[in-house]
Amino acid sequence: MSNPVSKPTEKPKSPTNVAIEKATKLIDQGRTKVEIARAIYPEIANLSKDEIIDVFIQGIELTPKGAVTYYYNMKREAANNPN
Repeated sequence: MSNPVSKPTEKPKSPTNVAIEKATKLIDQGRTKVEIARAIYPEIANLSKDEIIDVFIQGIELTPKGAVTYYYNMKREAANNPN
């Protein structure tokens, strides 16, 4: 008896990785950092503060202090515009 060859299954990407990839693509398109933050924030808004800040650092290439500022600005913007 032979064993069938099993195909490796791809793990679903985490929201963090998806957002970082999207941010990288937007950087390549020449978008500004604030445009990128606005584009990815709705997708990661349910993550913890630290995870969102990490996405901003890795994906948008912000400094840690800049990422914290963007986090609070995006959170405030989302609260004022619940659409």
